[in-house]
Amino acid sequence: MQNVTDQIRNPFGMRPDCPSFVPGYGDANADFHVVGDRPGVHGGTAAGVPFTGEPWSPAFLSALSAAGLIAGVADGVGPDGVAREGDPAATDPIRTDRTFLSYLHMCASEEPPDDDAYADMERF
Repeated sequence: MQNVTDQIRNPFGMRPDCPSFVPGYGDANADFHVVGDRPGVHGGTAAGVPFTGEPWSPAFLSALSAAGLIAGVADGVGPDGVAREGDPAATDPIRTDRTFLSYLHMCASEEPPDDDAYADMERF
């Protein structure tokens, strides 16, 4: 298989029409894809990485690591996947290998999206 990109954060350059969003993260050539609902449900706004920054994130990331789906969190990153120093969004907190993390709806908002908003995100 041809490598489509070597970028880990937002590897396809997705830019939805919303002020804050959590793009896909990980190996774009993944064998395994973890799909969540949206940042308001599954976190990720602090680090800009899906499934991070929530009280349950350490257990979730630990389970992915134990299953061999991620190689763990990077040095200087808390067990919840958020960097402890500097800009959390400037650090690649999770060491992925053949796994990609993303959301059905990547925009971060206070209100849950409606069906039309989910449909609009399908292109991303």
